[in-house]
Amino acid sequence: MKQTISVIGLATGTVLMTVASVTPVEAAIIGFDPLGGDNLDPYTGHVEDGFTITPLSGTWQQGQIFGNPTPSILGGLIGDPDPGILSILFNRDQNFFFRSVDLSSNNAPGSIYRLQGFLDGISVFDSSGIINVTNQFQRYGNAANALEIDELRIAVTPGPDVSSFNVDNINVVPIPTPALLPGLIGLGVAALRKNTEQDSVDQA
Repeated sequence: MKQTISVIGLATGTVLMTVASVTPVEAAIIGFDPLGGDNLDPYTGHVEDGFTITPLSGTWQQGQIFGNPTPSILGGLIGDPDPGILSILFNRDQNFFFRSVDLSSNNAPGSIYRLQGFLDGISVFDSSGIINVTNQFQRYGNAANALEIDELRIAVTPGPDVSSFNVDNINVVPIPTPALLPGLIGLGVAALRKNTEQDSVDQA
């Protein structure tokens, strides 16, 4: 979805704003960089680039010696990991797109991931698969990455013999809301007034 905004100065001194659709702003990569604890310290959630990441279930820890690049977060406890779910919300009451996430299954492949997007509490997409590599990150997304959501959930269920799993680089794209339009209208009016005043000076 794209948004095109045009500001047209008319001879009558009015400003016409036309809004067609919504254009996403720059993508945010949630790489867990603000985390400052030691390796295997508990991870209870944080805020990064305007997004709040919250563990809903599982035993989450900081991964300060393994990431893509370091740091990341991991589902533990190491050697006997629990299934884990993360919730990702944007703090500014804006919807967003989900592009991808980097996941690893450690000691053995076979962990199952599930990626869910919601809008107003209704499921927009729900995709799952198997992490089929060991001790390295692989990128996973979903075919519905052009659908806007207001909550993303990332779930991982460890497979047999998996010692832990890691999550890194959650790629999300905020979408501007109509709340931005009044400011744009004000800028258009101010620009028109300035041009009108300059024309009057030039004619004098």
